[in-house]
Amino acid sequence: MTGSESVRIAPIKSVSPSKADALLGCRLSEAFRAAGTVHQLPTHPKAHFGVLAHAFLRDAARGAFNGLSVAEIRVEWRIVVEAYEEKLKRVPFDCAVIPLLRTCDDFEVNAYRLIAAASRLAATSNRPRERTSFRSGAVEVENVSRDGQIVGRLDRITWEDGELAVTDVKTGQVNDSEGKLRAGLKIQLLLYSYLVHEQFGRWPKTLRVLPLHGEPITVPFAPVEAQELAERMKAILIDANQLIANVRAGRANESELASPSVESCRFCRYRPSCESYWEARRGSPQACWARDVSGVVITRKLIGGGFHVLEIHGAEGETMIVRGIRESALVEIASGMAVRICDLKGERAANVYSWRSTSYVWAREGRGGLIAGGEGN
Repeated sequence: MTGSESVRIAPIKSVSPSKADALLGCRLSEAFRAAGTVHQLPTHPKAHFGVLAHAFLRDAARGAFNGLSVAEIRVEWRIVVEAYEEKLKRVPFDCAVIPLLRTCDDFEVNAYRLIAAASRLAATSNRPRERTSFRSGAVEVENVSRDGQIVGRLDRITWEDGELAVTDVKTGQVNDSEGKLRAGLKIQLLLYSYLVHEQFGRWPKTLRVLPLHGEPITVPFAPVEAQELAERMKAILIDANQLIANVRAGRANESELASPSVESCRFCRYRPSCESYWEARRGSPQACWARDVSGVVITRKLIGGGFHVLEIHGAEGETMIVRGIRESALVEIASGMAVRICDLKGERAANVYSWRSTSYVWAREGRGGLIAGGEGN
């Protein structure tokens, strides 16, 4: 363990239902997040859309658009997107994905579905209430278990025929490849039901998911299932924090917190500096890892339009080509430097990649730390 390892992780204060699946997948990423360690990859454009769409549907479910026409809701959506992108302009890692209309696949199609869903949620008999959106800056109310170990924000709790119902808004895929509810989403909903029980002293009768496209989905559950999951997550939290304390005290290595896998690492924004991730890639080179490359720069060539091409020598002796990199992404990058380049677009030819808006490059000097990094459009 190095000194830098101990300061970039911190104890995890509580289990968040929306992050519970991530904690089960890899304790290290959650320890990074708890310490406020700056993420090292831009947020994917689809994730930005998800943040926007989730808040928009949440507002609609709470009556913010009651009485508005579809055209008026469309105007509200445009204003929210513009305000959000203004904020992104001030975020070094994420500004490259602006405008989302250009970088986010199917942005217009999903926006159309979102507006239609918001319109269905909006009542037609009342005028709209005050919004709780990015413009108003309002914060959702946290629901906390009595021991403070599980903390979450529920989208909607309602009384239906004298029984409690929990509705969670989802803008992404709710089912897995087999058509079943995603495991992480089921975990989230079960923990929400536990928080409702902690707050009201009774279990909700209904758990449902409100997807961006399609009808609401009711999720069957048993209270004992939720109770057992909550206790399991609390035990995992305690064990994780004990290990984090040992790492910070120099009695354990950061890698003991990591659980690298294709699934848990694919969207992890800390993977560039996670040695466990790169070791796992080297140990299973045939797995479907994220399109990241690591090696030593052989040549750096300027081509037309101000774009560059890097030729990289990999650890296994392979030669990799990365095309279409702007000058702004290659500050201080030169031949002979060790680099890691993440989130590339794969080309048809083997070991040939192209730069995209969410790609990022790091250069390291020998076994030392980061000495340069960059981004580009």
